[in-house]
Amino acid sequence: MKKKTTFIFIACLLFCTTYLSAQEAKTDSSQTPFRKGRWFTGLSGSIESNSGSRSSGNNFFSNGYHIEFFNGKFSGGRFLPGFRLGLARTSDNNEFTENESETLFAAPTFVKYLSDNSQGSVFISIAFGYVRFFQKSIIQNGTASIKEVTRGNGYGGEIGIGYSYAITDHLVFDLGVDINSFRVVANKSIDPSGLTIRENIAFGGILFSFGFNVILDKYFF
Repeated sequence: MKKKTTFIFIACLLFCTTYLSAQEAKTDSSQTPFRKGRWFTGLSGSIESNSGSRSSGNNFFSNGYHIEFFNGKFSGGRFLPGFRLGLARTSDNNEFTENESETLFAAPTFVKYLSDNSQGSVFISIAFGYVRFFQKSIIQNGTASIKEVTRGNGYGGEIGIGYSYAITDHLVFDLGVDINSFRVVANKSIDPSGLTIRENIAFGGILFSFGFNVILDKYFF
């Protein structure tokens, strides 16, 4: 996981360097909706639900969702620097445990659209920023139960690829896949014992998402 986070960080630096060096030389075709000076605002998300059983006879199920807001302004060459705010929540339950977790990711983001045609474009994106993590677990131990609550802050990165379909010059539909990696320093409190444990947490995964975006020549103010 540490290697994955380092890779995303290095990729972010390379991407930003390429972005900054390309601005003066790039001009945009008038037919692309991803033109310099336009504002891009979007909302995307995903949901999941799973259930199953084990050979021991124990059933389990999980569900979750992810929602993300993004806002930015196009510069030359179909580059889109901006800022994203994402929230992911999951729950995982079986006959003995109940788990709920929440991850907040806030990060500056750079997006590059590869094509200048009017119908849409493949894009790549990269982000690196702040992570807040929360998890609550209830473990059944006979007639008693143990409650564990974990809270922490850290950093992480995300790289992605997808396709933006231009419904109109001002409305875009996105489909994409992202790989993320996060590292958090957290405190875990355990009840009823009252113990507090400090731990390092590394986690990440693959996310499939879809969303709609609005592109404006001028912003709302």
